[in-house]
Amino acid sequence: MAILRIQLVLGVCLAVLCLGCDGMPATLDRKQGAEVAGYGFGDANDIDVSVDAALARAGVAPVSMEVRKDGTRVWELRTARDEPGELLVRVGTPDRENGPVPVQLSCRVGRFGNPETEQLIVKSVAKRLENLRGRSVYRITW
Repeated sequence: MAILRIQLVLGVCLAVLCLGCDGMPATLDRKQGAEVAGYGFGDANDIDVSVDAALARAGVAPVSMEVRKDGTRVWELRTARDEPGELLVRVGTPDRENGPVPVQLSCRVGRFGNPETEQLIVKSVAKRLENLRGRSVYRITW
């Protein structure tokens, strides 16, 4: 009798576990939630250093960076809590040759979103681009 109860309890537990996993993703390392977007305006050659400064300010580490065929730069990010993130930088065309370029920024951080960190990264990249526009060096002012 005791063996039947144990088998019944184990069968119920197994069924609950299997049914509970039905809607779960295949990986826990996912990014959800709405991304935070913004715009900047600056020199094309200052984008990478502006992103580096903004990520350092937010305490987020760049894992990798790739340039897509359409010219979009994509940074894969990791937080101190080992949560994933992504920063997309789309560079527009300048008004004149060697002029400043418009930059569209979008960011997602954390498995379920972290609007404060996302907003900090987007605003910091835009501010740093603005500070460096037309200059070769400028101190970081947050």
